Amino acid sequence: MKSAISLAAVFLLASAQANPQRPRTQSYNDTAPILPPGSNATVPLFGPCTPGAFGCNTRYTFSQCVPTAGGSTAYIYFGSVPAGMICQNGQIVRDTLGPCSPPGSLQCLNGGRSFGLCDQSGLIYMGIVAAGTVCENGSIVAA
Repeated sequence: MKSAISLAAVFLLASAQANPQRPRTQSYNDTAPILPPGSNATVPLFGPCTPGAFGCNTRYTFSQCVPTAGGSTAYIYFGSVPAGMICQNGQIVRDTLGPCSPPGSLQCLNGGRSFGLCDQSGLIYMGIVAAGTVCENGSIVAA
């Protein structure tokens, strides 16, 4: 039963609307075929297939290893990772704009029109600043 709950939770995450504006960059297994959700991924992604393990087909798509009816295992393609996430080294992790410091700092982006926050050494895009404001020197101030 634990596997069924885990797969259902993963499917729920995977079916979230992906951000269509994310750049598609080369990653871990960009040579893997593009498969429809629920189909068998026959490309070995990261060595032996351990039930529950994730495999990255691309930076923004993933498969999970599941037991098969015949007693073996196979990767099943789940599709896109949720918006704001990437598949990296067999894990679904948050997507960042790159490294940053110090933790908790506000950083201005796009000429002060948007900003990001440094979280656990990764810069997270937060969005545009409110009308009538601008991001300047790590603070949001009146324009």
